[in-house]
Amino acid sequence: MSVYAASKWAVIGWSDSLRLELTQQGFGHVRVTTVAPSYISTGMFEGARGPLLTPVLTPEHVVDKVWRAMLAGRPMLMLPWSVGLAKTLKGILPTRAWDAMAGRVFGVYNSMDDFTGRQP
Repeated sequence: MSVYAASKWAVIGWSDSLRLELTQQGFGHVRVTTVAPSYISTGMFEGARGPLLTPVLTPEHVVDKVWRAMLAGRPMLMLPWSVGLAKTLKGILPTRAWDAMAGRVFGVYNSMDDFTGRQP
C-alpha cells in the first residue's frame, strides 16, 4: 500500500507543480487535470471492496467523468465524491482522529484485506 500511495502523492504533487509552472510561464491556456479515483473494476483491484460510501467504479463511468473534467479545465477530479470528503476530513481532523475514523468508520484500512489483483 505504501508504494501505491507514494506514487499517487507523487502524481498529485507533480501535476500541481506543472499546472502552476505553466501559468507562471504564460501558458495558462494549457490545462492540467489530475484524476484521483478510488477503486476501478478493471481487474487490478480484484478482491478489494470500496470503503463506506465509496463504490468500486466502472471504467466507463470514470472515463465519462474524466473527459468532462478535462473539457471543463478542472484542475482536480476526485472520484467518487467521498474521496473529496475524505480529503477534507483528513485536512481538518487531528491525525489520530482521522486514522480512527478512516479505519473504524469508513473501513479504508481494511478495504484490501481480500485483494487478489488480476490473476494470470
